[in-house]
Amino acid sequence: MRDECYCATEEESGDKKLPPSEIPIYLGASKPLESEYRGMQGVAVHGFDGLGTRASEYFGEWEGFSVFEREVEGFEGQMEWEERQERNERSQHTTGDSLDAKTSGRTNTSTPHEGHSHKWSFPSLHAADHMVQQVNSHPDNHFTIICTGPLTNLALAVQRGLEVQKVRDVVHMGGAFEERGNVTPVAEANVFNDPHATHIVYHAGFRSLRVVPLNTTRGIVMTKNNFIPRLRKLNRIGKFLADVTDHYVDYLQRWEKDNIPMHDSTTLMLLLHPELFSPEEEVYCDVETEGRLTRGMTIPDRHKHFGQDNKPNVKLTLSCLDQRKYFNTYLEKLAWLGGGEVVKEEE
Repeated sequence: MRDECYCATEEESGDKKLPPSEIPIYLGASKPLESEYRGMQGVAVHGFDGLGTRASEYFGEWEGFSVFEREVEGFEGQMEWEERQERNERSQHTTGDSLDAKTSGRTNTSTPHEGHSHKWSFPSLHAADHMVQQVNSHPDNHFTIICTGPLTNLALAVQRGLEVQKVRDVVHMGGAFEERGNVTPVAEANVFNDPHATHIVYHAGFRSLRVVPLNTTRGIVMTKNNFIPRLRKLNRIGKFLADVTDHYVDYLQRWEKDNIPMHDSTTLMLLLHPELFSPEEEVYCDVETEGRLTRGMTIPDRHKHFGQDNKPNVKLTLSCLDQRKYFNTYLEKLAWLGGGEVVKEEE
């Protein structure tokens, strides 16, 4: 498991456009907090580099890519779940914290795609420590933390002294609330891959923990023959996103057919355009950490079965109100970043 963390300040998230070379990426945890590594399916879905196996094409080679490939013993995107589990068990000795030592502080100077001057350069500070350092040294409400993977790094930050009440918002794509899962019948992958971390974050006392679960993202579907071509034709940023999404779409079509959910991007869309979504429901939620069949299940307790004193700890967004407007707005944001004209999909 490889988590990446970038903490954007309020000034950086405004009108200023930062080139990629100015955005620091801090490497984080390489395994879950307490359980064995079970992220093989995530590698199959997103590619060993997290960018549909296209990262080196755009950004040049980096030694860490081959490290991740070796960790899964010759990654094959089409292998069945049982085979992935078996390979995972055989490769446990390579999926520990040693990955941090192998990759931290490495720099790549290869020639990247289309002449960009990007270099792979990672600070040696752990992502969790970076979050603690930044949040604790700034005024209240200065940071919003967006999580699009397992919550391992954020949970580590909490354990290392993160002043949670200083964080304006945490937004997490994860969970399936009274909804079927996508990695087991009851669990969503980001929570399943580290349920102990999710439990810590849910109970850490953040002033605003906003959760975008499968309930919402399954209602926002892109298609290979509709949205992806519009994305690819928009500008170079759209082409990049379409290219790195091809692997994800091709892999998920075996289960989702032509309706591929927009998972991670929806965290940003919720922040930028909350009017596109149903009102948030504040509720007490917990997560199953040990169940043989229910590991990673997220459970909203609307009727205080778990205790009368339990106060709401998450804000659930359970649906998108206008999928067409969502996609038009998504493309408009990319056009603002990289130019191009959006041909809107009409009613």
